[in-house]
Amino acid sequence: MAISRKDIQALPPDLRKQAMAQLEPGQPLSKERQLIRSGGMREKKGRIQRNRTWSELWKRWFDSGLECQFADEILWSRHKAGDIKNIAFQVRVVLVSGRPGITWKVDFAYDCGYWGERVHTEFKGMEMADYKLKKRLWEIMGPTRLLIYKMVRRQFECTENITPEKLREMP
Repeated sequence: MAISRKDIQALPPDLRKQAMAQLEPGQPLSKERQLIRSGGMREKKGRIQRNRTWSELWKRWFDSGLECQFADEILWSRHKAGDIKNIAFQVRVVLVSGRPGITWKVDFAYDCGYWGERVHTEFKGMEMADYKLKKRLWEIMGPTRLLIYKMVRRQFECTENITPEKLREMP
């Protein structure tokens, strides 16, 4: 049974290096393969995506190092304390349906507190134009509360708490 490149990329970094060494013993690797081997890149739908980070606590890849650190430090401790449940990663939320529609892939979604209120959480590094548009759309028609966290003075801080208009009207 042959091991494909996709199988190797799905492995954690330490096992990936071992598998790459067995797959191509003694052959020099191209720059692209060296980056994939180190965990710096991955191939996704024909394009290369950078800066993925493996989390040993969650046993999964995160799109950025800070997002991984946020999940490991904040979400893991809240999950272990029983504060949050049913955590989902990279949740697609449709803000405007139709063709073309507008969807936002939010970093985390979980049930929070005693009543199990569903909350979406986004960790932001840089704010781009599409992010600002989607944030404004969330204020108008988002399905749940949205918490936006940023790194402020080397600590994670909830900088915005967005409650959609339809939830503000509820008693």
